[in-house]
Parts: sequence; structure tokens; C-alpha cells
Amino acid sequence: MATTESHQAVTFNPVELIAKPNTKAQVWDYFGLKKADNGSTIDNGSAICRVCHKKVIVRQGNTSNLTGHLQAKHPKLYNQMKNALTSQKAANDLANDQTTSSSCS
Repeated sequence: MATTESHQAVTFNPVELIAKPNTKAQVWDYFGLKKADNGSTIDNGSAICRVCHKKVIVRQGNTSNLTGHLQAKHPKLYNQMKNALTSQKAANDLANDQTTSSSCS
């Protein structure tokens, strides 16, 4: 007896996320905040991972949990972020060294 399977398309309705305002931490590129009906952020002490949509606790702007989530669950993205930060720091240090040495002359 032959069986036929019927596959229905599963509609995924992702939560609309908005970027955290006024942040410098690059880790926030991978997370967002829920959007309220009026367009503002819903600050409930958590952020949503843009990759796996998992809720991550964030208290008082501390990014340790965000970084930890990225490192544990998305190591390739964590390494990309870490390498980008290292490259950016090196470029900033070089620029600062050049500025300091030219002002000392």
C-alpha cells in the first residue's frame, strides 16, 4: 500500500526587531529589541538574537550575556566579531600613534 505525504508550507512570522538606540557595542549588531505598536522599543530586560530568535537577558546595558550567547551558540559569528574588533582596535592604535608622534615633533 502506497502512502502519500502532504507537506504544507510553514509560515514563519518573525518578530520585528529594532536596533538598540545609542549603543556602541558591536555585539548589538546580532541582537534586537522587540518593537512596540508605537514604534518604540519594548524594554523588558531582554534582547532577541537575530540568528536563532532566542531571548537573552540584558540588564542595565551589560553585554556579557549577549557576547556569551554569540560565543556559545554562534561561534563563527563570534569569531568574526572578535576579529573585526581586534582589527578596528589595531587601526585606532595606529592612528593614535601617528597623531601622537606627529604632535611631538
